[in-house]
Amino acid sequence: MKVLLTTLNAKYIHINLAIRLLYQLNKEQQGLSWKEFTIKENSKDVADYCADYELIAFSCYIWNITQTIAVAEEIKKINPSIKILLGGPEVSYEWMEVISNPAIDYIITGEGEIPFREFLLNYPNVNQVPNLVRKEGETIVYNPQNVSFDVKLYRDIRPYMDDKTEEIQSKVAYIETSRGCPYKCEFCLASLDNKVRYLPNEHIKDTFTFLNQ
Repeated sequence: MKVLLTTLNAKYIHINLAIRLLYQLNKEQQGLSWKEFTIKENSKDVADYCADYELIAFSCYIWNITQTIAVAEEIKKINPSIKILLGGPEVSYEWMEVISNPAIDYIITGEGEIPFREFLLNYPNVNQVPNLVRKEGETIVYNPQNVSFDVKLYRDIRPYMDDKTEEIQSKVAYIETSRGCPYKCEFCLASLDNKVRYLPNEHIKDTFTFLNQ
């Protein structure tokens, strides 16, 4: 199965960390690749590129959800059999309206590492994939589970190792050092995960070293 991990960044200079991490964790899966776009690009042009894949997995945020859905609808016009999977903070909590859109087939809520891998390994039999929202005819089915990825497994993962140094030098790259938050600020989604987990020092140091080249 040809699978594309992708997102629509707010600007060309921005870089999406999530799709790179998911790719590095699953790169042994045949047919998996990643590609970034921006919200300024024409939705039809983005859809034309995506139409070569069987499954498109979008990383969704507040700044790109409208454009992402527009691209998904264009993809379905080109080939209705292409499956659309959404993940990310913008679809993790209020997903009912999004999954009701005929262009959206699946949503992964919360952390994506475990559900996305289970999805790849078991597709099309995804009934048991944790935290997956899917459709069975006219019925929306959700399989909520308390799963938490062990961030220590990022010890040997280098998210930017497949980026060209000359291309990344002029962009804004992101580094994740911890997950969760000890506080309970009502306006912040991070407060929903009160267990703070720190990524391995080796991962952080090697990522900084690569970006400083």
